[in-house]
Amino acid sequence: MADHRIFETLAACVAEVLPDIAAGRLGPEDSLKDLGANSIERAEIILEAAERLSVKVPMTRFARCRNLGEIAIVLGGG
Repeated sequence: MADHRIFETLAACVAEVLPDIAAGRLGPEDSLKDLGANSIERAEIILEAAERLSVKVPMTRFARCRNLGEIAIVLGGG
């Protein structure tokens, strides 16, 4: 699975859950927390992205992710 596809999917999920955020303006260094996502919204974004990408990853794998780039790496199997 191409890294850009993973990130684009993740960014689209962010834009849906946080409508004030434009998906095209997001970068790998952006943090969900800094973007204003609360813990429920962060979980929703990650779960939706995993579902769209047809991947199963335990939520505990995302605990140390500091930004969207790190979340994308975990979604990609890293």
